[in-house]
Amino acid sequence: MHPVHPADSKITLAAAQKSIKQFIVSTEQHRGSTTEKKGANSEKQSLFQPETASDFHRAYFEGKTTPVDVAMRLLDIIRSIEGSAVPLLPFIAWEERELMQQAKSSAERYERGESLGILDGVPVAVKDELDMLPFPTMVGTKFYNTQPPAEDATTVERLRSAGALMVGKTNMHEIGLGVTGLNTHYGTARNPYHLDHYPGGSSSGSAAAVAAGLCPIALGLDGGGSIRIPASLCGVVGLKTTWGRISSAGSAPLSWSLSTVGPITSTVRDTALAYSFMAGPDPRQVLTQDQPSVDLQDFDNSDLTGVRLGVFLPWFNHASEDIVQSCNQMLDSFKSLGATVQEIDIPDLDEIRMAHAVSLLQNC
Repeated sequence: MHPVHPADSKITLAAAQKSIKQFIVSTEQHRGSTTEKKGANSEKQSLFQPETASDFHRAYFEGKTTPVDVAMRLLDIIRSIEGSAVPLLPFIAWEERELMQQAKSSAERYERGESLGILDGVPVAVKDELDMLPFPTMVGTKFYNTQPPAEDATTVERLRSAGALMVGKTNMHEIGLGVTGLNTHYGTARNPYHLDHYPGGSSSGSAAAVAAGLCPIALGLDGGGSIRIPASLCGVVGLKTTWGRISSAGSAPLSWSLSTVGPITSTVRDTALAYSFMAGPDPRQVLTQDQPSVDLQDFDNSDLTGVRLGVFLPWFNHASEDIVQSCNQMLDSFKSLGATVQEIDIPDLDEIRMAHAVSLLQNC
């Protein structure tokens, strides 16, 4: 079984790398206008209005705060929400000394004028399905492991090497076998927008952490909606990547033939940013080797001329009236940008659903 990518890449490696550099430059420029808009309403900023990766980067460069200040504040908030009457429970493992050491190193780099880039000092949370030192990977259980891994998962290592503050391991639906986020061992993570609602799963804690403003980027894994469902329920952005595009080396083998690592973020731009750092071939995983160059060409181009969107109406309309109305407004927006929308039929859905379920359980 091998990943399926376009047969011929239409972009060279040099052009792909240039597109990512241009994207990061545009993101750094974009952060100024975004911050100005937020500044007019700064007194109303709260836990439920998350900042972006570029907001942190800009604040560090301008001397408005430091990675150490951010880490200390983050630790205070985590303790506060864990001790509240209705705890949010986005994290199941974090360590103050470890986080503060990362923050001090990041702050020293900024002081020396040697920042590692746009992710340096940006808090990132990691689903408890990926290896991240110094924590054992428990996949939401109390029995899966007793010792920390020998090394970080590839995706964790790539973000850590970019200077990101790896905050801790996030809560999840036990062993990933569920879409609510239910966890009887660590307590169930809650939806920040409605504490008596589920955040969705299985990457429940990652979505809750981003939606609550604890970090602009979190990692999840998705074999059957485990990134997309909690991102949707928590009102954030989640991306299930093409199988083999982002290395899964260092992840628990829960659904190796279906699951992919992907970002959950506060904005589409942060999703693209995290993707650009994590995607690409990995020597630790042979199935990532044969893929096109990673690029973000035309990211800021909103012209959708030539893009065709297929809509399966029996499922598209299977929701409450207000949700369907919002989704139709989304389609209207896409059409106004040049896309065409076409009703489609998906045959053999029951067989597809059964094949997916069998594959998922067989992998486990």
